[in-house]
Amino acid sequence: YRKNLSFLTIKRVYSRNFSLYGGELVYGLQPVFAALSAKKRKKIHQLYLAESVARTKQGRVLHSIFTDLTGKEPVVESKNRLDLKVEGKHHQGVLLDCSPLNFEPILPLKNRINNGGLYIALDQIQDPQNFGAIVRTAVFFGIEGIVVGETKRCPLTPTVAKSSSGAVEFINIYETVSLPQFLKESRENGSWLVVGTSLKSDVSSNDLSLDKNTILVLGNEGKGLSPAVSRECSTLASIPSSSPFITSLNVSVANGIFLYSLLGSKQK
Repeated sequence: YRKNLSFLTIKRVYSRNFSLYGGELVYGLQPVFAALSAKKRKKIHQLYLAESVARTKQGRVLHSIFTDLTGKEPVVESKNRLDLKVEGKHHQGVLLDCSPLNFEPILPLKNRINNGGLYIALDQIQDPQNFGAIVRTAVFFGIEGIVVGETKRCPLTPTVAKSSSGAVEFINIYETVSLPQFLKESRENGSWLVVGTSLKSDVSSNDLSLDKNTILVLGNEGKGLSPAVSRECSTLASIPSSSPFITSLNVSVANGIFLYSLLGSKQK
């Protein structure tokens, strides 16, 4: 009975993605490697390696980077103990206890970059898997930054870091109090083109061009763009479907298609 009680107590403690230092536990080989390499986290507290990983080349590389940064040695534990720390999430035998990432305050985009600049704005994207996938694609294409509204948005969590394969460490993600107001000011004062994504539009993603600074706006997974955000878009565009049965795509997939269309137009 005592043994079972002890196990349940440990599981309950670790079920909160437990950090001994008041931070968070980033999990997975690539997210942890990215967090250590980017040096964007304010504090790096402790590296945990599963016994099987500590003996591998990847484990030795992480060990070396962590020791160089902190002057400390990683903690080597059993896989079961790491499972408890992150509720059995797919951690690949690697956890990093560190300070969380925070959204950065957005400044006016007017005259920030030359023509052809591209930002992504997210209107109430709430699923961490989608958020992470969008971030990963944005970094892949070299997007300048991502802007989110202050309300009804997914926070920057370890799940987002894992879903982005660590890409969240390599791009600025900004927060604005009012996304509609930010888009309005960018459009009116900064001469930015604001392209909203829609299921129904006369403008095809294939017709888009990156002739001027552009903000691509992606809507909520279920509802799409909110009316307030939609009103501030310069134009709405949709991805043409060849099927009468499948007329929409996952928002992260749509993001990749729109980015490819916009950036590909510069090479035409």
